[in-house]
Amino acid sequence: MSFRKKFYELCQENGVEIKEVAEKTQIGLQTLYKECELDVFPTLPILIKLCEYFNCSIDYILGQSDEYGKFGNYSTENFIKNYKNLLQTRGTTHYQVAKTLKIGRNRLYDWENGQLPYAETLITLANYFDIEISDLLE
Repeated sequence: MSFRKKFYELCQENGVEIKEVAEKTQIGLQTLYKECELDVFPTLPILIKLCEYFNCSIDYILGQSDEYGKFGNYSTENFIKNYKNLLQTRGTTHYQVAKTLKIGRNRLYDWENGQLPYAETLITLANYFDIEISDLLE
């Protein structure tokens, strides 16, 4: 399911309008409209705010799970730690992952220096490691 459909479904289920979500989450109304109209994934900080507002898992809002779940202790800081731990426990390297998934090898450097992964990258990594997206962020 697309982000747009899932977002509108969440609004409907919770009896709220987009304007109210924007106000309560301090996300720009135009940003939400644009992302829904273009049906693109929001940035990670926006996704985290939406998950917190709707008290749902990031996997649910991104359409990767049918289970509503609960808002976790998502942190962009946890991402790099969890990603490196996955590399170590799975006996692989960032280079191997980057080559297989066709993501830039410099992404690890970018992530270590504070650049956030895109939602599409989180989905791809979660699928590659056969885990939930929330496992990368909690």
